[in-house]
Amino acid sequence: MAFGACNKSLGAVFGRDQGPPQYFGFSGDGAAPERFLVPTPSCACSPPEFCVQPEMNRCLKLGDTSFNSNRDAASQVSCLDLVALQVFTGAWILNEALASQLGCSLAECNPPQGAESSVWATILALLVLNTKYAENKTEWEMIERKAEGWLQAQNVPQLQDLREKAKSVLKV
Repeated sequence: MAFGACNKSLGAVFGRDQGPPQYFGFSGDGAAPERFLVPTPSCACSPPEFCVQPEMNRCLKLGDTSFNSNRDAASQVSCLDLVALQVFTGAWILNEALASQLGCSLAECNPPQGAESSVWATILALLVLNTKYAENKTEWEMIERKAEGWLQAQNVPQLQDLREKAKSVLKV
C-alpha cells in the first residue's frame, strides 16, 4: 500500500494549494512521521487527482459527471464548490459566486432589512447544504458545525426568523 498516493487537499482541487502539510516538531524536515500516516490504497491516477475510489482507480475532477456511485458526481462537485466558498471564520460572504451556487441572482439573495450580509449568506448556504446536499452530510457536517458556531457567536436575536425567511427566498 502506498501512503497518500492520490490524496489532494481541497485547496489543491480548487487551485489554491499551498503545498504539502508541514509537520514541525518531529524530525524537523517537515515530513510526517511514518506512524502518523494513514495507509490508503494506491491509485493509478496520473497526475494524481481527487481520488474518490482509490481501490478502483476512480478519480473525480471538477466538472466530471461520469463518476458512477451511490451519489451523483455533479452533486458532489457542486457541494464541494459551495463548501469552498466558506471563509476561515465559518461564514459565507454574499457575492456572485455564492448566489450562483445557491441558484439565485445576487439581487434575489439580498439580505432582509436589518440583517448583516454574511449572517444572511451563511444561513442561505447552510439551508442549501441541508436540503440540496443532504445525502452528502457526512462530507460537510463539520463545515456546518463551524458555520453554526460562527452564527451563534454573532448573537443575532432574530436568527430563527432569518432561517424562515431564507426558506421562502430559496423556495425550499
